[in-house]
Amino acid sequence: MIGAGVHRREAVALLYAALLAGCASPAPGDGPGEIADAPSRPAFPPDASLGTTRLFARVGPPGYPEGLAVDGGAVYVSSTARDDGAGAVFVHDLATGALLRTIAVEEARPGEGSFVVGLALDGAGRLYAAEVIAGRIVRIDPRREPPTQEDYATLPDLARCTPATPPPCSPTATDDPPFPNQPAFGPDGALYVSDSLQATVFRVPPGGGEPEAWFQDARFDVGFGANGIALAADGRSLYVAHSAVGPIAPSPTGGLLGAGGALWRVPLDRPDASEIVARFPGGLPDGLAVGASGRLYVTIIDGGLTGHGIAVRFDAYPWSQRDRDLLHAPSAIHARIQPQSPMRVRLCHLAAE
Repeated sequence: MIGAGVHRREAVALLYAALLAGCASPAPGDGPGEIADAPSRPAFPPDASLGTTRLFARVGPPGYPEGLAVDGGAVYVSSTARDDGAGAVFVHDLATGALLRTIAVEEARPGEGSFVVGLALDGAGRLYAAEVIAGRIVRIDPRREPPTQEDYATLPDLARCTPATPPPCSPTATDDPPFPNQPAFGPDGALYVSDSLQATVFRVPPGGGEPEAWFQDARFDVGFGANGIALAADGRSLYVAHSAVGPIAPSPTGGLLGAGGALWRVPLDRPDASEIVARFPGGLPDGLAVGASGRLYVTIIDGGLTGHGIAVRFDAYPWSQRDRDLLHAPSAIHARIQPQSPMRVRLCHLAAE
């Protein structure tokens, strides 16, 4: 049903915004792959040698910074929705953190508003924003004045898979609408987009076109599903963050506590050979970034224990057996990332490779 699906998407969007309001360190598991109850000690001990954090900029009302992209001296930050109902992209100066301009993302249909999450940049400096309400990717050219906007791709609303449903379909227990979360470009110019409600990662052909269901797994139909994605340093695989592998429950700090999250690696030429390469007991992996060193950084939100958001660093893939053993208890860069007021959220700069 379209109405029910849209209402669930809006409810999930509100939940998503609630998750963005505060971050905390996750709880440890009993061992590799295990999910444990949240104890009082942090799972990922802070390690100052990994990097430091500092306040980069404050994001104005209503806060909730989500997507990040850097191009030259500009830092693009998406905000899910402003008071006027329009999602926005804030442009900050990389050197000073000063706000340079605000780009309101146009709504697809009058009165619906827009809800902006993940961002990606192409080689020409154009910005690709995941807009949830209409299930689309919006291409913005910030070099033009005013910045131009156009729909680059719209994710299909897949029917739920049943014995009578022909592919492509959604391997989910309920029939949900698309929820485009994070776009990321592949080496051939194809755009990959995680869909948090349809247990799918879509692939948009180079230059645009009809998205295809490139990777699906019914295990994404637990918790928030496929979240942040990033191309591996070798250009051969896609990392996918799976948030809340298990039920979501109230946390000791009043936030939301997931039973745990996971990190997937999906080979571009063989998505059927995907594997879970790390688990995060008690934490919700969200944004992913690959540094120039090839190391992967994973942000983890709302573990529900200490009120600290963390970033976890992994060495470049392929990992040695020792690295694999350490993946289940990595060190982390800690930063307190919480609302300064109900309408203001800090954007922190992570100084790392």
